[in-house]
Amino acid sequence: MRAVFLDFGSVTRGDIDCTALERAISPWRYYENTSTEQVIERIRDAEVVVINKALLDRTTLSSAKRLKLVCIAATGYNNIDLAAAADYNIPVCNE
Repeated sequence: MRAVFLDFGSVTRGDIDCTALERAISPWRYYENTSTEQVIERIRDAEVVVINKALLDRTTLSSAKRLKLVCIAATGYNNIDLAAAADYNIPVCNE
């Protein structure tokens, strides 16, 4: 299973402990920042995507054929198209 954190640089170090995630899923790829233009390429083969402020819209979600879960490392869901995620049967959580 492949997992990516698209904008790890936007998270205050120490606020998030990724140890349990790293034990459960391998390999992980951490990106400090991801531009809008880079999102599709970076999530293309991912099964799990973690975001903080990065945006996931219908176009990006439709390109991620293996995606099984999106985790938001923040409060709220305003940076993801929830209708598109539901249409593609991709669960979204922010816990």
